[in-house]
Amino acid sequence: MKPLHMHFDFGFGSTADQFKESADLLSKTAVVKDLVMPLNYLRRHAVELYLKSLIYILHRKYDIPFSDQGDLENPLINVRGKNKLLTNLHDIGVLFSYFIELHNSMLSKFPDRTDWSIGEDIRIKVNSISGIDSKSTFFRYPKTDDRRQDVRKSKVKEVAWEDMQERMNVPSDRKVKAMLLFDNNDNLIQSFDIDSDVMPELQETLNSLCEFFYCLHAAYRYEICKGE
Repeated sequence: MKPLHMHFDFGFGSTADQFKESADLLSKTAVVKDLVMPLNYLRRHAVELYLKSLIYILHRKYDIPFSDQGDLENPLINVRGKNKLLTNLHDIGVLFSYFIELHNSMLSKFPDRTDWSIGEDIRIKVNSISGIDSKSTFFRYPKTDDRRQDVRKSKVKEVAWEDMQERMNVPSDRKVKAMLLFDNNDNLIQSFDIDSDVMPELQETLNSLCEFFYCLHAAYRYEICKGE
């Protein structure tokens, strides 16, 4: 119940919990399909904050020095040969690589009643998110530097009318919702699916990562930090 700045990790973990809880609440709303981008951002940002919390905890608990005389107030870490301020890093792939190296190096010091192993599947999932959102901008803006990925953000997608007709002929509880554009001579010029799923595999990956780091952070706080 202490103020965030008095937490062992300076409040990064508790703030991550707030973003995760917001995403969990949003995911239960009836209009969640229209709110996929904000939902994904909340979870992606929670993962970033959890990783920063875990890094702070390891450095502080085990007196691991930061790079180039950095400290808890000025947490410099070495990334690809350059010193970077931890709070300015947003690439969860970079953060995870730094974290997992520290985590594995300290395993012998961790309480042995908890399974601290982190599978390769977590790295794969983290890198899949990092690959499209290394700057924490993909879910916040409609347009980024990656046009191919940007078109996936909208639930309105251009789809051939013939393909939608085929879907209509397949028995399903889900209706096909389409928008058709015609020219002045009633010739079909464009057709759109206006109710497509927005990156469902990405949503599942973010949800899975968020749950994993929520649990790992809880274990860190209670087992390593003794509840601090």
